[in-house]
Amino acid sequence: MPVSNAIPQPTPAAALHPSAAIALVGIVRAAAIVLLSAVSGMRASELMEPRVGCRRPVEEPIPGLRRFRIAGKIVNVQPLGGSADEWIVTPAVSKSSPAAS
Repeated sequence: MPVSNAIPQPTPAAALHPSAAIALVGIVRAAAIVLLSAVSGMRASELMEPRVGCRRPVEEPIPGLRRFRIAGKIVNVQPLGGSADEWIVTPAVSKSSPAAS
C-alpha cells in the first residue's frame, strides 16, 4: 500500500454539520474573549456586554496618534439595564471585538 505524504486539506465550512458549525462559532467567540480579557484589562462583566457593532470608528486626535475604541455597558452597581461606556483599547482588541460579539 503506497504511503501518501500529502497534507489533508481542511473541510470547507459549507460541508460542516450544523452542530459542528455552531461549535466552531463558540470556539472562535471564546478565543476572542480570552484575547480581549488578556489585552484590554476589561472585567468579566464588561466583556459580556458588547454587542454587534461595538467597535467605534478610529479617532486621530493628533496626527499620527490613533485611538481605537469599543463600546459596551457597565452592569455592576448600575441601574437596571446598565449604563453605556466606552473603552480605549489596542488595535488587536479592536480587531478581535467583532468576533466576540
